[in-house]
Amino acid sequence: MLTSTQFHNLIARFFAQKKSGILIYNEISLQNELGIFLKNNGFTVRFERNVRSYVPNTNSFSKKEIDIVFFDGKNEFGMSENSGRYAIELKFPRNGEYPEQMFKFIEDIKFMEEVKHNCSFDHTFVLTLVDDKLYYSGSVQNGIYQYFRNLAPIPANTPVQQPTGKKSKQLCLNNSYKINWIKPLNPYLIETSNPADVRYYLLEMK
Repeated sequence: MLTSTQFHNLIARFFAQKKSGILIYNEISLQNELGIFLKNNGFTVRFERNVRSYVPNTNSFSKKEIDIVFFDGKNEFGMSENSGRYAIELKFPRNGEYPEQMFKFIEDIKFMEEVKHNCSFDHTFVLTLVDDKLYYSGSVQNGIYQYFRNLAPIPANTPVQQPTGKKSKQLCLNNSYKINWIKPLNPYLIETSNPADVRYYLLEMK
């Protein structure tokens, strides 16, 4: 069964690839390239899997579709998908909207907490990729910004208010998470004018 350390190492290898033909330019391309990479490393991969595939009552979930579900081994048609079951939610924002995107980052964490504890997944993860340093640094250091600019962990059991728009939504995580941004070994996999600004974080849900 895959361990958290093994998956962190796998993602580091994903962002260290030097193969020609790989180009990550939006969230869908990140999803596709990561799915291919996982398949090439011995996993069975499913894209955009609805949570109702794993639990009948989906009313309590923050979202409905999981970006990538993957399993240990090469499962043949009709085989069980109940052993070594993992999920990952992805984000790669390209158009600013920093506080609102940060709120969506937390929404992904909440969703993966729900999937882990309600759908009997062995591990669930969130992978967020950015090519804009204002996600992880900047002069504003309060509110939702503090969680992504390495000032404070996202708290447990504390409502986080939607920062823009109607501000009608709140998210409350079951656990606390500290964001640690990582510089990929090969930022040129990402189509960007700012390769020096490329960072990602990978969180496993508790």
